[in-house]
Amino acid sequence: MYITLKRKKNMKYLMSVIIGILIAPFAHCSTQDSVSYIDKVKMTSVLEAALGKMVNGHPEWGAKAMRSRLNAAEGNKKVAVDIKLPKPHKKFMKPVDMYNQRGQGVLMVGKYFDCGKCDKLHAMVIATAVVLTEDGVCLTNRHVMESMMAKTASAEADSAYFLAGLNGQVYPILDVLSYAQDADLAVIKIDPRGKKLSPVQLGESLHAGEDVRTLTHPMANFYYYSEGVVARNTQDESKGWESRRMDITADYAVGSSGGPIFDEKGNLAALVSTTQSLGTPSNRGIPGSHQMTIHSTIPVSSIRRLFK
Repeated sequence: MYITLKRKKNMKYLMSVIIGILIAPFAHCSTQDSVSYIDKVKMTSVLEAALGKMVNGHPEWGAKAMRSRLNAAEGNKKVAVDIKLPKPHKKFMKPVDMYNQRGQGVLMVGKYFDCGKCDKLHAMVIATAVVLTEDGVCLTNRHVMESMMAKTASAEADSAYFLAGLNGQVYPILDVLSYAQDADLAVIKIDPRGKKLSPVQLGESLHAGEDVRTLTHPMANFYYYSEGVVARNTQDESKGWESRRMDITADYAVGSSGGPIFDEKGNLAALVSTTQSLGTPSNRGIPGSHQMTIHSTIPVSSIRRLFK
């Protein structure tokens, strides 16, 4: 009797191991712990499948149509519609809580395109965006929109532009509500497709030395978290408020454009804009060396200027 029960237990364990091995490449959570794991390959395939169902018959989501909307938007003007932004969060948030909760309001910006080398369309994540309202008002960089809709972009090769969430939900970009050229901001509207999105609250501008946290998609490494502090705040007085920047020590890279900079309460304190690599100059044929990277962001005081 003992041998039979032991054999059954061993067979049950063996089957669980085999099943675990079979599903592991596709699983989001570990079968041995409570940690969630992001599968980059699976995420891309999920996006492509969702986009394949969504984009058919919608040329208005392509490069040509989106370029016309961007050109029609009024620069440095407050968003025409009255938007009720959520009130700032007042309590300190643990980093793990911030990642899980605020991550719902951080979206991927991407394009669904024809590579010209096969018979399939592909999804590529190129930047980051932040949800501001439940009904789909979002924030990203002006340069993100411009790069997506550059005059060199082919309306035939670029099937559609979209935003997407961590669970693979995809949302088409419907309109550009406003932008600030020199401040590098763009307020856009997406179709939430019947869902209530998770908005991120706007906070206050931060002083040098205060803690910051980022959650972005550098080089399509989805939902990458980093911490640091405000290194300094700068402004060119001759160019006014649009030149304001908040440099931080938290890390990000290409693909992070439009991503959120959070304060310790989980409020939006700034938006990712650019990086600047500093190094020693080349001398007598000897290559220079990289020494540090300055990460410049757009403070929330500039973001607020685009809303009533």
